[in-house]
Amino acid sequence: MKITITRPTGQHRIITDMQALAESVRLGNRIIELDATADSTEAEASERRKEQDAIRKQLDSLLKSVEHRTLVVTLRGLNSSQWAQITLKNSKTVQGRVVKDLPAIAKEAAPLMMESAEWADGDDVEFTGEEFSNLIDSMTDSQVNALMQTVQELNTPVVEIPKELTRLA
Repeated sequence: MKITITRPTGQHRIITDMQALAESVRLGNRIIELDATADSTEAEASERRKEQDAIRKQLDSLLKSVEHRTLVVTLRGLNSSQWAQITLKNSKTVQGRVVKDLPAIAKEAAPLMMESAEWADGDDVEFTGEEFSNLIDSMTDSQVNALMQTVQELNTPVVEIPKELTRLA
């Protein structure tokens, strides 16, 4: 019998149209702002509701667009030696402290971890590891940080059953 280890997998969503995302947040805030308006006549309240309805239609359309431009990447954790090599290669010691270049680690590890990619709305996408690496270069800092969190979680999984879980069973 051959015994193997099943490394953890996870999905990571990458919004590729940050302008549309920002506009949808702006529209959502406007709806909330209109909701919070008090001390108005029935006519003013009616106008607010009409404006909210129009904004909701815009928001719905925009959210569908954002979803169509959101890449869903399935990643699988690397084996320990690959992960160790990548983290060591992208780390240095500064004043006695180890400093990791997280964007460099993400850029190197994530393409190797990629199992598949598709658009969030279900459309297929041809996407290579090299293209993933290039995409990472164009991501915002917050997007790289979120990707790095996913990469790190998949490459440093729990290796024993926590005692707290056995108490819950």
